[in-house]
Amino acid sequence: MRLAALLAGLALLPASGPAAAGGPPGDVVITVPDVRLVWESKRTSGTWLLTVEAPAPAVLTLTTSPAFVPPQLPGFGAAFSKVQAVRVSAAGQERLAEESPATGPLSAGPTEWVGFRSRFQGWLIRPAMPATFEAAAPGWNQRSITWQIQAGISRWEVYAGPLGWRELRTADPALTRMLFTGQWQPLRWLSIGLWHLLQWISAVVPVAGLSIILLSLAVKILLAPLTAIADRWQREVNRIQSRLQPRLAAIRREHRGEEAHRRVLQAYAGEGVHPLFTLKSLAGFAIQVPVFIAAYHMLADNYALSGQRFLWIADLASPDRVAEMGTVPFFGSHLNLLPFVMTALSIAAAFIQRDRSLSPELQAKQRRQLLWLAAGFLLLFYTFPAGMVLYWTANNFWHLVRVLTLDRWRSA
Repeated sequence: MRLAALLAGLALLPASGPAAAGGPPGDVVITVPDVRLVWESKRTSGTWLLTVEAPAPAVLTLTTSPAFVPPQLPGFGAAFSKVQAVRVSAAGQERLAEESPATGPLSAGPTEWVGFRSRFQGWLIRPAMPATFEAAAPGWNQRSITWQIQAGISRWEVYAGPLGWRELRTADPALTRMLFTGQWQPLRWLSIGLWHLLQWISAVVPVAGLSIILLSLAVKILLAPLTAIADRWQREVNRIQSRLQPRLAAIRREHRGEEAHRRVLQAYAGEGVHPLFTLKSLAGFAIQVPVFIAAYHMLADNYALSGQRFLWIADLASPDRVAEMGTVPFFGSHLNLLPFVMTALSIAAAFIQRDRSLSPELQAKQRRQLLWLAAGFLLLFYTFPAGMVLYWTANNFWHLVRVLTLDRWRSA
């Protein structure tokens, strides 16, 4: 016998037989010949207890419906529109049915949850005893899980709700492993730290957009000592490059091959540096990369941002969509203003920032590099959720303020 249950959002639709009240909000009790499902709410944990009564071995299939699929974003934003079949335990989250149409047979025990997740919603089931299942990808952005049900009475715990830290922790602390995944573990700890910092700021400033801006400022302040060291290294590299540049240019004009290489090494030795000393100037960027990755995952998985308005932004969990336009491949059918604000602030800082120890030629080269970087970030962030773009826009604003104040202080 076969029981097919379709997930519509967070609702189970009956495959056959009469429906009865009960189950997770919007769900139904499904009855089919010889198989009976009984729901019992577990209010203290936010989960449900599902009792399956089957007189003979049966098959239970759960399949995501289109209603479970998040709104599809264009471009790189499509990464936030996926539906996944997952297995979750204290060891972490494992994706199922990713590389092939089906995965299985697999077994899940009473400490493991198996089910579906989108960006902000989950529907997961945990058997009271080990059970065999298979996961499959029957269609585009669709996942299914088939359980082998033994004869008799079996009990399952079900979580159907938002992927919020508090909600998941209340149901089972292991479920919080679904958040901020896909990172090296220390970076995930950093994501968790940023989440707690944002929660603390939000308790004081309950406007989500302002909280993100203040989070950016708080991170800047916390990183200020490391940033000051990186700036000092950058100025040292700039001074040495400015002194070396005329000599290196002359060597390239007058010599070739081994002789040119020998003279270049002599020029570097005369300054007491290694030819790779310019890598020291990457310290400022290297400091920001771990925080950037951690903030990316924290804001991407932050259910609290869903539906939050700020200025002209209707939903911080979606692109800001200030106006409609004709559909453009990759960029979609809406004009997103915030990425352009982010880029404008970056370009302004590139033109204002000056190091007097840097030669005009190297200054122009550095500015071109910054402009190309700003263009790359515009392309990357254009279709990203507004909350993530707002964080980086605030970063660029604080950087611009810092450039203005530092330049004025150094020239005084």
